[in-house]
Amino acid sequence: TGDVLRVATARFVPAGDGTAPDFSDCEVTDSGLTLRFGAYEAAVDAILYEADPAYRRQRKSEQHLLDDSLGGSLRRLRLLRGLRQTDFAPHISEREIRRLENNEVRDVHEATREALEQILNVSFEQISSY
Repeated sequence: TGDVLRVATARFVPAGDGTAPDFSDCEVTDSGLTLRFGAYEAAVDAILYEADPAYRRQRKSEQHLLDDSLGGSLRRLRLLRGLRQTDFAPHISEREIRRLENNEVRDVHEATREALEQILNVSFEQISSY
């Protein structure tokens, strides 16, 4: 048997066109990807993401694996090395590592590049290959 996830019916708000869920007419469609309540449809992935913290953590982790940006590569390499964002201090603050991983930094300062190279033991250019 699988785990049960209870979702309050109040979470299913009417669609933009006013279509409201009819819970007396329920069906699982699209090979288990969609729940249909009358004319109202809801993606199972969206329901799980919103209602289940464990599922949300898993999906976020999977998204990071697919992120081919510098930030995604830096995060993967940091995790491969078993480092926390705080482990770059005092050279790079936790806030700056978070900003780098979230791709909020356009130009990485030379001192930051050098610190990343030293702590991660790779050249700055190699980070993108992870």
